[in-house]
Amino acid sequence: MPLQNRVTPFGELIVTPARGTLMGNRGGRMHADHKTLGSRRWASRQWICCVLAFKGRHRQVWGEGSTELFFLDEVTALAAGHRPCFECRREDAERFAALFPVHSRVSWNSESQSQRSQSVALGPRLRGDERRKGERASAGAMG
Repeated sequence: MPLQNRVTPFGELIVTPARGTLMGNRGGRMHADHKTLGSRRWASRQWICCVLAFKGRHRQVWGEGSTELFFLDEVTALAAGHRPCFECRREDAERFAALFPVHSRVSWNSESQSQRSQSVALGPRLRGDERRKGERASAGAMG
């Protein structure tokens, strides 16, 4: 049975058998032992998107650790408020971080730079459902 772990461009988690081209998480565990999603939709503001295969690592989806999420593609992940991972997608993460300059002499891959880019990316996702519903309605009117 598919899990509720596919992320839409609006940041919603849906059930679909399609896995996607990237995986990620929202900073921790959001699922129960019986593999159902709880009411929490993130554990921290460190929302990342990763490659599916990295250094031969294997994870049991919705096992003991973080709640694994899947994205159709990078555009979907970015629209949902996730940033490229600094470990498995270093070049993409550095390009992403460069879009959010800081006003101090901090390296691009430092914690504060990562947090700044994450704040900007997550802003629309954490403002509440009513605003996102309006954004969806506007996007639907364009098509």
